[in-house]
Amino acid sequence: MQTDQRATTGRTDTVQGGRAHPDEARRDGSSALYGTSLPRALTRFVTRYFVFSGRASRSEFWWWFLSFAVVSVVLSFVNKAMVPPVQSADAGAILGYAVQVSTLQLIWALVNFIGAASLTIRRLHDAGISGWWWFIQLVPGPGQIAMVVLVALPERASGARFERLQSSETPRRGSTLTPTR
Repeated sequence: MQTDQRATTGRTDTVQGGRAHPDEARRDGSSALYGTSLPRALTRFVTRYFVFSGRASRSEFWWWFLSFAVVSVVLSFVNKAMVPPVQSADAGAILGYAVQVSTLQLIWALVNFIGAASLTIRRLHDAGISGWWWFIQLVPGPGQIAMVVLVALPERASGARFERLQSSETPRRGSTLTPTR
């Protein structure tokens, strides 16, 4: 681990392999936490639920994704254990059974929808991609594959343009802002 003095901001950041250490993230939370832990990633997911600006590291994204998938599988088993099997081959009975079995999973998905969208958009920002690419996953099949590829991309320095400015870093009128990372 080495220390890097940032001449432009006067901050001292702890750097691991060229990346900011998770404990040295910007105070406004707009920078990504590289190499973060599961509890820290989940805490950040909850605290930045409605924040669509800034960046999220791959570890932040994939820890949340793993947690979401595990809870979804557990809820699937809980639902199936609680709902008695369908007794007739009637289409209405089968539809009713499907609705009962998927109720907890549907609630879980709805609770996580906005947070997942904001996290995915921040992950795209970290890869240097506009958040508008989030909509590509609405294309059935190839859209979901493209989204998996996009969120798996490594971070890029060009993603710094998606970070919010701290009040002390506000550019003067007519000046050019250059990213510090």
